[in-house]
Amino acid sequence: MPPALHASSKLAPKLRAALTGNLDHFLERALHWPVLWRPQADLARRRRFIYKLHGTLLERSSWVFTRSQYDRVIWADPLFRTTFSALFLSCPLLFVGFGLMDDNFESLFAQVRALSGDQPPRHFALMAQGALPSFRKTRVEQAGVRVIEYPNLDGKHSDVARILQWLAEGDPQRFPEAAAAPAPR
Repeated sequence: MPPALHASSKLAPKLRAALTGNLDHFLERALHWPVLWRPQADLARRRRFIYKLHGTLLERSSWVFTRSQYDRVIWADPLFRTTFSALFLSCPLLFVGFGLMDDNFESLFAQVRALSGDQPPRHFALMAQGALPSFRKTRVEQAGVRVIEYPNLDGKHSDVARILQWLAEGDPQRFPEAAAAPAPR
């Protein structure tokens, strides 16, 4: 079992749900939870599910890659926007593999900044160092998403598995900067 898959499965007992932008079945293999790719009105109350924000591999009509597909999902389907906003506002999220540069994130972050003021919800994003421009990182963090950067010199994101393993064994609310530091060699 690949290290990131193994670490994800060990983290499962601490998770309420998993959200992904990937079409693949990586999380399904790790978590063995039901998969949803269409918005559900009660999603913020559910537990132990995988919500595939950009669709799923087996349902081609659900795929979201292009600007027009993003617009269709975000603006033409009010339930999608409401569902994602409810999740973002009601429970801590860990973003892994998200660029956080999409227009849908910016509009959500603007809404969160406006509604929460000095008390934004607590979320975390594992990202390769330098993946976000500094102005964007500041706006993301103002919306309550703590960006935890890791080195990715070889382009393989090797430290993600180690950080997920630490989260599985430690307390995610007390995520130290040391967890994102390179492992001793």
